[in-house]
Amino acid sequence: MEAILQRVKKVTENRMPYQQVGKVISGQGLVYQTHLPNASIGSTVLFSCENGEESEGEVVSLNDKFCFCIPYKDLAGINRHTKIFLKSLQTELQLSDELLGKVVDYAGKPLDENLKIHYSSEKRNIYGAPLSPLARVPIHEPLQLGVKSIDGFITVGKGQRIAIMAGSGVGKSVLMGMISRNTNA
Repeated sequence: MEAILQRVKKVTENRMPYQQVGKVISGQGLVYQTHLPNASIGSTVLFSCENGEESEGEVVSLNDKFCFCIPYKDLAGINRHTKIFLKSLQTELQLSDELLGKVVDYAGKPLDENLKIHYSSEKRNIYGAPLSPLARVPIHEPLQLGVKSIDGFITVGKGQRIAIMAGSGVGKSVLMGMISRNTNA
């Protein structure tokens, strides 16, 4: 009985008890200010234009009265009369082992339209749960990045995460290219 209750709870805990409808207030670039009560960051929404165009999207920011959403596809007919529906409180994707090695779009669908994927009934949140740092494998083996200024001043280990932070136009992408070409991994 306990197992059944846990499965029911897992299926229903992030479902909407009733349909929530809002509307677009304004837009700036790709971000649209909307009035959509009870939305949270990461919620999945559906933009529905008067001309019949539709696109899923995601809530990316909130303030006191409004939420800010980005549609996943370009919508030509979006205006102040565009309705927005709150589909779920989390952005989730269906899973399948057949997706390994495939190029997929924002919804996890393969870009090769001729490919038929058999999805499991399991869905997972796209953000996932963070791994415990203590559960990770310890780093013991050094990794030569092939960039003398980095290799000479700091030691980077295989499996280590590193942060590359700098202002715009400084060369972060150039550095990443040098590392990817010259690393002896």
